Amino acid sequence: MSPTGYPFTAGDTLYFRTIKPFENGDEFTFTAANFSEEVPLTENDLSRIKVVPNPYMVSAQWEQSEYKKKLLFTNLPSECLIKIYTLTGEFVNSVEHDNPYDDSESWDLTTINRQEVAPGLYVFSVELPDGKKHVGKFAIIR
Repeated sequence: MSPTGYPFTAGDTLYFRTIKPFENGDEFTFTAANFSEEVPLTENDLSRIKVVPNPYMVSAQWEQSEYKKKLLFTNLPSECLIKIYTLTGEFVNSVEHDNPYDDSESWDLTTINRQEVAPGLYVFSVELPDGKKHVGKFAIIR
């Protein structure tokens, strides 16, 4: 282990497997200059989590495809579980987020039974692996 805490030191060789066929002259170069240390999230970081658009305005069915119907959860930590509930506490669906390069995750506005959600107020919780939680709300209007 290096003194910086990273498992790599200068001069280490990493091997990558690819399914791309190689041809003469192919060359791949990787640099690790942008490594950064993971910083624990604070409550203030979690309070930045938002749902957009909020409120979500549903338009006529013929004006859009199923690919356009979605909400976006933004400012997420790299790994978390988003759970969505009705205002009465009924579980609607969950969305897993596991991407250190993108801090957003979309939800297709369907229930766990693949039915379109009804208009109304919803509550969401973002749960981190370490047990931290953020709770928020959003509205769907027809």
